[in-house]
Amino acid sequence: MGQLDSLQSHEEMMKIVIIGGGISGLTCAFKLSQSEQFARGLLHITVLENRPRWGGIIETKLVDDCIVDSGPDSFITNKPGMLTLSKELGIESRIIAVNQQNRGALIVSKGKLVPLPAGFIMLAPSTLTSFFQSSVLSWSGKLRSALDLILPPKRDCEDESLAAFVRRRFGQELLDKLAQPMVAGVYVGDAEKLSAAHVAARFVEMERTTGSVIRGLWAERKASAAEANCQVDASGARYSLFAGYDQGMAVVVDSLVQSLTKQNIDLQLNTTVSSITQSADPSASARFTVSSSSPSSSSGVWQCDQVVLATAPKVASVLLADLNAPLSRQLGKITSASSAVCNFIFQRQDIAHPLKAFGAVVSEVEMIEHNLSLVAFSFASIKFARAPQDKVIVRAFLGGVKGFAVLENGDEHLIQLALADLTRLIGLSGKPIYQAVHRWDDSMPQCEVGHDKLIAEIENNSLTPGLHLVGAYLHGVGLPDCVASGYKCADSVLKLMADRCFENSQVAT
Repeated sequence: MGQLDSLQSHEEMMKIVIIGGGISGLTCAFKLSQSEQFARGLLHITVLENRPRWGGIIETKLVDDCIVDSGPDSFITNKPGMLTLSKELGIESRIIAVNQQNRGALIVSKGKLVPLPAGFIMLAPSTLTSFFQSSVLSWSGKLRSALDLILPPKRDCEDESLAAFVRRRFGQELLDKLAQPMVAGVYVGDAEKLSAAHVAARFVEMERTTGSVIRGLWAERKASAAEANCQVDASGARYSLFAGYDQGMAVVVDSLVQSLTKQNIDLQLNTTVSSITQSADPSASARFTVSSSSPSSSSGVWQCDQVVLATAPKVASVLLADLNAPLSRQLGKITSASSAVCNFIFQRQDIAHPLKAFGAVVSEVEMIEHNLSLVAFSFASIKFARAPQDKVIVRAFLGGVKGFAVLENGDEHLIQLALADLTRLIGLSGKPIYQAVHRWDDSMPQCEVGHDKLIAEIENNSLTPGLHLVGAYLHGVGLPDCVASGYKCADSVLKLMADRCFENSQVAT
């Protein structure tokens, strides 16, 4: 008998339970369902989700003739995750780019909306001409920011807060008026605590390699232009930096669920996992027992060989308290921020502002000085063709680490706060046609200083073979990062499966 035949003769059915049906968990299940092992009947996959629907923070609603996303409404394309997944699901043709007209962003300055300086990227200017022409910063603030070009780079490799990084390279004024609101609009976090190495790795690397963030952005732009020139005759789809789907972000979730259903994956909603235990006997047929106390779950108990935790870190920490106490403590160190999205549909004629942008961000300074509540707001129907021309979809964001207290109010109060800010900033003169509040509790991991070191320790924890972690808190909060995390986790599951098959064959010989 050959070695391959010997290995295959010792292959056994392996049961996998994935806890969490957000984009990370569903992607992991999908990747496993596409494997050779699954095709040969060697994998049984179960996905458990405590909510009544799939997709986690991804949710799309059709309101009359408008497409309204309750969570993220787009994804970045400079990371391959979502593009690769879309191609494998056969929905690549449903990807749409943002509208090229009215691109750009606004920022609240002195209580009014003004354009974000052209070429300003997250926390740094890439074009000094437009940066110096902008009215957002004082002349002293602009000149201090330009010192990035001559200041020496940081010599050590120790992590620092995002605020410390920006303050060191560009000064306090740019931090307060530009970088902080831009970062808060993405991470709803505190720049004084967020890890620069994690949330701004690209800019930290620019300082390290070129000595200046601005020079790094110039080099990046030059390289991008050269690449574009080389690809003029290249075939294949080209996308802008941000993209979405023709019928909203739920397209990818619906496609994942449809594919998994066709593959007869065991999908169970309304199932809250209460415990995970491990067999004391390493030779036992089932290494883990996953239990649920939810009355709607079919059996309440699942025996399996491997477990994938695709939950928020706080949930994972609780579930692992008895199974792997050191890992539980490490996961418990990761905090998450809550936020709320107020979705509105207005008649276009009831908004005085020209809406020549995709949205706006609000700094803490402006929130305090002008008694504003919103962290950011976007014009979803300007970004994508989500509504008829006589209607506008506005998404208003509240909460985050600095604004958590506002979330203690009821939905109607949040609606009134959002409408008050929008009335002042974009000139509302009529009531919304549609309004809804969507709360995302503990949905945004706060990757604080030392986060990458903590994640390395978590991933090196080998006390529980067969236990896998996946999610936004590991290596990035964007949807492409979540997809990449799901793919990587599936590979780990398959590798362990192959390793155990090899071990069985060695024992037999």
